[in-house]
This record gives sequence, structure tokens and C-alpha cells, in this order.
Amino acid sequence: DYQIQLTVTDDEGDTGTTTFDFSAVPWQAIHVELAWDIDTVDVDLHTTNATDGGVFYQSPLDCYYGNLAPDWGPAGAVGNPSLDIDDVDGFGPENINIDQPENSKQYHVYVHYFSDDGMGATNATVRIYLSGELQYEQIKNITNDMVWDVATVDWPSGAINEIGTTFMNP
Repeated sequence: DYQIQLTVTDDEGDTGTTTFDFSAVPWQAIHVELAWDIDTVDVDLHTTNATDGGVFYQSPLDCYYGNLAPDWGPAGAVGNPSLDIDDVDGFGPENINIDQPENSKQYHVYVHYFSDDGMGATNATVRIYLSGELQYEQIKNITNDMVWDVATVDWPSGAINEIGTTFMNP
């Protein structure tokens, strides 16, 4: 939720102020967002097509910085995921979107702490929005080269199955 306040002054010095409240929500069917709390580290978001055998860090069925917009099937671009930006030195967010997911699919969400640049652990936050509604939010403290196996998303039911385990990147 956001609020914009505008103050204007005319040539005679009269001032007026107004505010506008609004909410910014993702419009895609599936929107996965990753943010973290240290600005000089690199944390990466991954989403795999688990139904078709997608494996973490293996193209073509893992959408991540090395495979920004993979082709996952017959629905064309609207059924494929896309990573908006690989934020290598900031707080994020990194977002993976699927406009119109195919039915009977399961998507698997991972977070990889790619490089801590000597800064140590960070708190990563994952939010999963389905059709513009926040359905899942979790924060986990992770360390360099750790992988957080976050959850799976079943489509079209919208069931989110939290996994929550961590492992070191093999």
C-alpha cells in the first residue's frame, strides 16, 4: 500500500495539499517475489516446472538469472515464466511471473544465496501472489551458497505447499 502526497503553491502563495492512497498488486496469475535485507549481496530466485521434471539450476525447466525467459510449452509466451531482473547488488526484489500458467502444473520455488561478498547471513523474504492476492509470505535467514527450498505452487488449484528446508548448493 502506498500514499502519495502532493502540495502545490500558486503564484499568489496559496498552498493546497492532497493525498492519494493506492495499492500496487501484481496482475499475473503467479507472481513470486524475493527481497533481502543486505544491499551488497547477491541472492537469486529460481522457479522450476516441477511437473515436467524441472530441476534446480538446470535449464530449460528452471527460470533464473541464467535462463530469464524459458519456453515451457504450448501456451506460448503467456504460459512461460520470466525473471524481471537479476539484482546482483541490492535488496531486490527479483520477481518471476507467469501470466497464464498451464493447468495441471506444479511450480517449485527456490532461493539461492549466490554471494555474500563477505557480509554474512541475510534475511530473505519470499512472497507468492496468485491472481493479485498475497497467498504466502515467509522469511528465512540464509548464509552464503545456501539454497532455501521454499514451496511448490499447484495450478490451477492455487495450493501452496511449504517445504522450508535448506541445503548447501551442490
